[in-house]
Amino acid sequence: MKKTIIALLALTATAFGAAAENAYSVWVNLTDGSKVEYRFDDEPVAAIEGSDVKLTLNVTGASVTYPIDQIVNFTFSSQDVAVNELSALGSPWFKIGKETFEAGNLGAGSKVAIYELTGTLIVSAEADADGYVAIPVGDLEKGVYAVSAGRHSFKFTR
Repeated sequence: MKKTIIALLALTATAFGAAAENAYSVWVNLTDGSKVEYRFDDEPVAAIEGSDVKLTLNVTGASVTYPIDQIVNFTFSSQDVAVNELSALGSPWFKIGKETFEAGNLGAGSKVAIYELTGTLIVSAEADADGYVAIPVGDLEKGVYAVSAGRHSFKFTR
């Protein structure tokens, strides 16, 4: 299964990579109706680990784990880069970098919190008027963390 998902992502990235004027993404569609976008330029790789799907962004090394039973499907999309992809999509997006956790298309004032797996709050912030929030994560120790952002919650690994 892991090889199938990785091969599908690689094939799709190759097929879409020919047109430089478009940005391509894979979307994880969850059972609660939410969608999470992973852009191909972050080089997402999916792996099955027990009853979870682990998505790792090769560019940053960050990873997020979803229980398989909460995933409806994966879809692929392209967006003309001349358009502001993030606000045009309308769905919340999340990006975990080496130094910063970012989220956008949230409601203004939405609370985003990062917790240790013990439930201890590490840091929280509120989205600005545009629904954007950036939280520094460069000082987090290696480990697994949980994010809560409104209806969205997931784990990531540093």
